[in-house]
Amino acid sequence: MDTRSVHAAAHLPVFEPSNEQKCRSQLAAFMNYCARRAHRKFGDYPSFERFCIERYDQFWPLLLEWSAILRDGSLEPVVTCGECEITEFFPALRLNYVENLLRTDLSPCAASQPALTAVHLDRPTEHWSRGELRERVNALAGALTGLGLIPGSRVAIVAPNSPGAILGCLAAAAIGCTVSTGSPEMGSLALSSRLAQTEPVLLMVDLSEPPAGAGNQQCERLNEMLQALPSVRTVLLLDDGPPPDCPDIQLFRVTEMVEEHLGASVAWPRLPFNHPLFVLFTSGTTGAPKCLIHGAGGTLIEHVKEHRLHCDLRGTDKLFFQTSTGWMMWNWQLTALASGVELVLYDGPFTGVDQLWRIVSEQRVTVFGTSPAYLQMCKGCNWLPDPSLSFTSLRAILSTGSILHPPQQQWVWDTIKRLPVQSISGGTDIVGCFVLGNPVLPVYGGECQCRSLGLDVRALLPEIAPLGHRIGELVCANPFPSRPLGLLNDPDGARFHAAYFAENPGVWTHGDLIEFTPEGSARMHGRSDDVLNIHGIRIGPAEIYRILEEVPEISEAMAVEQSTEDELARTRLVLLVVLKQDVTLDGPLTIRIKRELARRGSAAHVPAVILSVNELPTTHSGKRSERSARDALNGRAIANTRALRNPECLEPLRASASLRRVEPSETQPTATTSTESTQQLVTRLWESALKLTAIDPNDNFFDLGGDSVAALRICAELQRVLGREIPVTLLSETPTIAGMTAAVDEPAPSTYQPLLLVRQDGAAPPLFMVHGFGGGVMDLMSVVRQLRIDRSVYAIQARGFGLGDVPHDSVEAMAREYLAKVREVQPRGPYLLAGYSFGGLVAYEMARMLARLGERVDLLALLDTTIHERYWSASVWVEFLFRRLRCHVRAAWTMSPHDLKPFSVHLWSSWTDRLRRALRAETRDDEESGQLPARVRRVRSAALAAMAAYRPQRSAIGISLIRSDLGVSKECDPYLIWRRVAPIVQLYDVSGDHLTMVRPPYLQVLAEQLSRCIRIRSAPG
Repeated sequence: MDTRSVHAAAHLPVFEPSNEQKCRSQLAAFMNYCARRAHRKFGDYPSFERFCIERYDQFWPLLLEWSAILRDGSLEPVVTCGECEITEFFPALRLNYVENLLRTDLSPCAASQPALTAVHLDRPTEHWSRGELRERVNALAGALTGLGLIPGSRVAIVAPNSPGAILGCLAAAAIGCTVSTGSPEMGSLALSSRLAQTEPVLLMVDLSEPPAGAGNQQCERLNEMLQALPSVRTVLLLDDGPPPDCPDIQLFRVTEMVEEHLGASVAWPRLPFNHPLFVLFTSGTTGAPKCLIHGAGGTLIEHVKEHRLHCDLRGTDKLFFQTSTGWMMWNWQLTALASGVELVLYDGPFTGVDQLWRIVSEQRVTVFGTSPAYLQMCKGCNWLPDPSLSFTSLRAILSTGSILHPPQQQWVWDTIKRLPVQSISGGTDIVGCFVLGNPVLPVYGGECQCRSLGLDVRALLPEIAPLGHRIGELVCANPFPSRPLGLLNDPDGARFHAAYFAENPGVWTHGDLIEFTPEGSARMHGRSDDVLNIHGIRIGPAEIYRILEEVPEISEAMAVEQSTEDELARTRLVLLVVLKQDVTLDGPLTIRIKRELARRGSAAHVPAVILSVNELPTTHSGKRSERSARDALNGRAIANTRALRNPECLEPLRASASLRRVEPSETQPTATTSTESTQQLVTRLWESALKLTAIDPNDNFFDLGGDSVAALRICAELQRVLGREIPVTLLSETPTIAGMTAAVDEPAPSTYQPLLLVRQDGAAPPLFMVHGFGGGVMDLMSVVRQLRIDRSVYAIQARGFGLGDVPHDSVEAMAREYLAKVREVQPRGPYLLAGYSFGGLVAYEMARMLARLGERVDLLALLDTTIHERYWSASVWVEFLFRRLRCHVRAAWTMSPHDLKPFSVHLWSSWTDRLRRALRAETRDDEESGQLPARVRRVRSAALAAMAAYRPQRSAIGISLIRSDLGVSKECDPYLIWRRVAPIVQLYDVSGDHLTMVRPPYLQVLAEQLSRCIRIRSAPG
């Protein structure tokens, strides 16, 4: 069975375009065009994507031709060199950005077609046709030429998302000026810190919509800006309000200038492809905002590609994007005019949760761009559209600005309409997207559908990464035309190099964390510099935010790492939460938040401190600033408060910099006292091991995120304090404080019971799951709780944990005893058996015994089960050696010469050790074994010896094999083993390696695959 198709069974799409939609998409038309022109045949989308990446020198010229971009000059050479950092695209080409946006010579772009619809809060809606917009832009461009502006002159615009801002921007760009924009809601200092670096000679400003609380102080704000912008010679007023008093500055009103120059003949020069068009600004959370220079040609061609191919925008579409002029999505939506799209603008304040949806309905918007925050707000408020709203025209929703989570997509489908909700991600740095939507591919929950065509986007894994780790730095390994031309005021390119190329020479490093799935879709995991390191475990904040989506009391959250001397690792996790109205962060809510994080994440996801705050630090572009919160909590100076829209929210965090968590061990004695009951002792040990407080006596250990390591710590400490034998299986049998207390106070005689009923559900034959080589069933408990089946489940644990119990030392002996107990519970078949790792060998032998007895086995599921190296065939060894060799070569390629020698020594040692074990039938326990209780070590050693002596014999039993990711596995491919033994092997692939496949975040995929196996194999007929 094909690995890719099997994986897809667990990774199911949530939306699929129809065949008709795929065929009539512009992307399908372009694929056919490329196939004809390049004399290639593309069997599927992945093959086309590879062509666009590998032959980008063909892809970009073909896109220019197919999209009919107006231009002069030659398409050759495509690039000046192959290096991403220094190459230039199309050095012999000339074009005009605005000419391509406002062309009227094509039917979708006819002069009578609508271009702008501007919705206002306090006045009638405006409608401009393409002809009207072009005429006004031409007139204002003539006026600007009369003011002495020439190609390369710098223009700044401070205005809301209005027709005036678009008119001013296009007029300046038409004559070759370089434009910067900012939103009026930004403070004067924030605007000045950005715009002053560009040294504009002209300032366009709209004073009609003062920010909240500004009153009639717009004139004062303008004067403040002018004092900070000494280069400005002229101010153009985009609104019709009273003129401000600005001595020594030329003031003109745009409406008057347009009327005066209507009908004038103005030349829009075709300038070099890399002529500077926009200067955009980073958020500035790590210092003064960087000024990124974006070229006209690169911006145009990238946006045309994204709009037409990825978003399928065309002349029949109305695009409404929730944006401001301070965000690059304003520039992105502007270029949609080149595809004949009508833009719907809204320039007023946000007055209610339904406001944007009403615009979508009333204006018959076809594509709506918004943010996960808005969707979450609607979901959190339980908003439902009233009958007057209609979304029949809406065909797609684009989401960006932060990470989109599946519950937000589901809310759209449940409340608005079943349509593609596409997550797109890129940034100001490239004025475009690295990953985004696709009209011919399925949509997966919370994921971006594909790479941006022509961009070799990869997840660059850290040199030392956990097994199964797929999350890495987002890098682009090939040249792309929307790469900024450079940074302003960086003549030697040193700052530009340091920002994007120093960390990983030769490739663009974006600063985001990304993970690619086998299907080619991508999951975003936040900024790479915001990754949390909690007790040595790297956690992306997005993992925490996804879990907290299900806590309805929380409106927003931010996870921050804080340095503290009170922790062994010198850092702790602090969770900032904005609660909904009338909600208080009390004890029960605190424990519920921690319980959810432990249950759905891990113990590392549980914060040491939870703080309730009124708001989170946010930049003017609407992005949350973890860096500012981290600096405030650690008592450090904030890098740049001017970048924040709400710097006052940091004061409570500064006051919390000295917060110290009180661990249970600090308020309780380390040993029991005459006043401490058994339940108090057990509760204290649970709280210490799970890092939780206020645990209910009936809370389940596994619901709180408990695992085998925490269980061993609790049992070992309980045994030390009480001074008597405590079985390490106690928590498996009594997973609550109340149950464990009763078992300790009134210990029952020690009798070995291999079968534990861990789930009671339904009347169908139960599932029996056999332990791994450790003998315990702790790893199985989490899997069982995630299964989606209507039947009971028994976990089988090994002999040897109790006093006087002798562990089995052969697979056959285990299978005989376990099967005898199984048949006491279920005397006749059909039987369902499963085993993880070593337990799969025992389950297989049990199935063979049942078959000899004439009993039916409906399911034999082996979870990443293999055999000892001594029994590997030559083909198994060849596959294993080549796969591991490729892995080692990749690792060595990224190492410095200094690290290569110890790396080589380690490899030689590990390989000779494995070969020696194969030749001598030896086994080797893992590194943590020496830290375990003696009885646990004894059980593990017996299981390893049993494995070394067992070679499965052929049988007529079909096998369902669930295999971990071979890309990170250090074991052989189990499929090659079992296909020689069984007549049928159904293969199911899951994420993670042999150990991590049974733990979050891969646990859910494993449980889904096992559930599917059970449903298929036990189905009637």
